Amino acid sequence: MKTPINSENDNAFWKEIILSLSEIVGVYEKANNIMSLFTLKYVREKFFQFVFENIEDGKALRILDAGTGPGTSLVYILKKSGKEHYCVGLDPLPEMINTSRKNFIDLDNVDFVRGVFEHLPFREDTFDLEVSSFAYRDAINYLSVALELSRTLKRSGQLFILDLNKPYEKRIIANFMEKIYMSIFPIFAGTILMGKNGFELYRILKKTYIRLPSSAEIYLIFKKVFKHCKYYVMLHGAVMLLHLKEPIRISSQHKG
Repeated sequence: MKTPINSENDNAFWKEIILSLSEIVGVYEKANNIMSLFTLKYVREKFFQFVFENIEDGKALRILDAGTGPGTSLVYILKKSGKEHYCVGLDPLPEMINTSRKNFIDLDNVDFVRGVFEHLPFREDTFDLEVSSFAYRDAINYLSVALELSRTLKRSGQLFILDLNKPYEKRIIANFMEKIYMSIFPIFAGTILMGKNGFELYRILKKTYIRLPSSAEIYLIFKKVFKHCKYYVMLHGAVMLLHLKEPIRISSQHKG
């Protein structure tokens, strides 16, 4: 398994990714839609249908959307849950936070916080439900993220993670995904929407997928800090879904 590390190289990598993301805020969702071959809406609908089928009805929840971006996932959360729940969108980019705040300016049950996965600015046992949609791959330290999400989730809470499925590296499909699909579609989307600058930005951003551990390795990371962890594959193997319950209390400083 790839060991999550926190080196100067990791910090430089993350800074490069963050700077690139800050420049694509205006086309973020359009590009994602193109890269998904226009299946993104369907995937998100299915994801949040699954989420709300697996949580308790009739209870007001505190919900964290980790890696909220422009708040797209919150649209689905509010559509499914209505106004009885309190939602917090977290993102490291001020540009994303500002866009999200504008999109939800009239709602008093939605707040936004700037922060990173590895150091969530919340107390233990804060949230009943945590979701992360296509954001985990942007993390620096994958184990630290699992620890922090576990720490801030109530013992009775649930965590759902949606991201691109990455089969084990030695499988043929993994090579196809990395070398063909991930080399063409992100750059194509960026170029269509932003020209030469988009080509360069999305050439950088595709590195987050290449760096990401396989889905099996991600499952094992979360198995360290959750008693119950289920792994599902969606959209003919293109997307993974993790369903996690009963967090194990381990210090977020542990890098094991």
